[in-house]
Amino acid sequence: MRHLSVHERRESALGDLASRQYGRVSTTQLHTLGFSPNAISRRARAGRLHRLHRGVYAVGHVVPSPLGNRMAAVLAVPDSALGRRSAGAHLGCRPYSGTPELVVARGGGRARRPGLIVLRVTHLCPADLTVVDGIPVTTFARTALDLAAVLPQQQDVKRFLTRGEQRDLFDLRALRAAMARAPRHRGIKPLRAALPRFTQTPSSTTRTWKRRWPS
Repeated sequence: MRHLSVHERRESALGDLASRQYGRVSTTQLHTLGFSPNAISRRARAGRLHRLHRGVYAVGHVVPSPLGNRMAAVLAVPDSALGRRSAGAHLGCRPYSGTPELVVARGGGRARRPGLIVLRVTHLCPADLTVVDGIPVTTFARTALDLAAVLPQQQDVKRFLTRGEQRDLFDLRALRAAMARAPRHRGIKPLRAALPRFTQTPSSTTRTWKRRWPS
């Protein structure tokens, strides 16, 4: 059996990584696989890598897809997760195709990067994060809290909660715990106002998608 060369092993590892990440990879990941800055530049010039964000590339052809766009977004901002409207869409509870919204659990305030909205929040705990389809995202409970702060109508919040109930994501205890972890969050009041009709916690365990975070 022929042994693979270093180049072949590197190409194979890149193919495996790209297939797990919807065709998106970061510069950091490419360096980890053994690609030098010059090698990355040569691949980009040859059309084998396509820059999507600073430090993020599509491998091969750029195939537009919601999952690929979301993966590229979280790869572009270290330690980030999909948040707010992007999280609602990723959880399948609210349509959104606008600028990807990310949350980062450090610092405060809001920062913008070209093609991304980055929200740096102070009250974000590990319990508020999960991984769905290989992409970091805020949990349904945290997403509901964040959306309640920005959705224009209470009916919009109720629709989001109803959709979560239909998808077996709604858990009243988890929602209350998320509110308790962020006692000054602007979404608490509108979320509480929307909750009275949701009095039962589903008997089945709330669905989780805990998987390994992208490296």
